[in-house]
Amino acid sequence: MNDFFLAKSRSILENQENFIKECFYLKDKFSKKFEGQDTTFSYKEYNVFAATAPSPIWWDLFTEIHQVIRQNLPHAHRLWMQSWLNFHEHDEVLDWHNHTWPYHGYVCIEPQDTTTVFEDYEIKNEMGNIYFGSGYKPHKVRNDTQFDGIRMTIGFDVCLSPRRPFEQWSLMPIL
Repeated sequence: MNDFFLAKSRSILENQENFIKECFYLKDKFSKKFEGQDTTFSYKEYNVFAATAPSPIWWDLFTEIHQVIRQNLPHAHRLWMQSWLNFHEHDEVLDWHNHTWPYHGYVCIEPQDTTTVFEDYEIKNEMGNIYFGSGYKPHKVRNDTQFDGIRMTIGFDVCLSPRRPFEQWSLMPIL
């Protein structure tokens, strides 16, 4: 795999309004369940695709992400994925951080006017983008202009071997 792979989600492009409505619904439910914690930082406690399992559009997105992962890791036998909802206002976007996982990705539902900045490249965030790349790469979100709404993305990490198989509630197998 090169440093990263970028695809477009047909599910997001065709159903963005419904995804946005369902993200607001999820944010409300998660806020109650996790007592006001940010959905980003409670990522170990849930998997966004388990929470949205009954929704056909989320199933389609789940399938697209799996296809991107399998396309880029064709020889990997067993894989697991954790995924979470990033739901941020202008002054809450993520500063420099990394993921201690072999692979990391994100999907842009309502990215606003932002760019994800890595140490050696940048990705202009656009509706429907599915980014998939090597893990452990420090990155941050940069606001390119002021925005009043919410930046909504789905973050995900992929591993070949879970660290603690019965304590990582967020992991789901990739078939």
